[in-house]
Amino acid sequence: MPLELLVPMVVLGVALTLFVTHALGGSCIPPVEVGQATATFTAEHPGLSIQRVEIDRSGRTAVVLLEDGRVGVVTRIGDHLTVKIATDAARVQDRLRLRFGDVGWPMRDVHLGESERSPDDAA
Repeated sequence: MPLELLVPMVVLGVALTLFVTHALGGSCIPPVEVGQATATFTAEHPGLSIQRVEIDRSGRTAVVLLEDGRVGVVTRIGDHLTVKIATDAARVQDRLRLRFGDVGWPMRDVHLGESERSPDDAA
């Protein structure tokens, strides 16, 4: 097959495949659910007691308030859920700023919904 015909066919085929995948929802990142976040966090840290779990506005991160006062997060990166425990948590304007002892992910700002309270507001 001549190259002048093969290259456009491959480019068109890849573009069409990507378009159809996106149009059918294959590129959507599903939100984190409270039950899913609880199960994932408990599996990674079985000895810690969870007080409350709240989902941020984007739906990709769950804030986990622990009984001992620490704050953890379960966040979605593609299809994988990542669990971290913050070394510091502070309220900054309309968001919760979490710092981690991880060079690759030193800080995360989490925007909680209007009706939700941050773990700092818990009594």
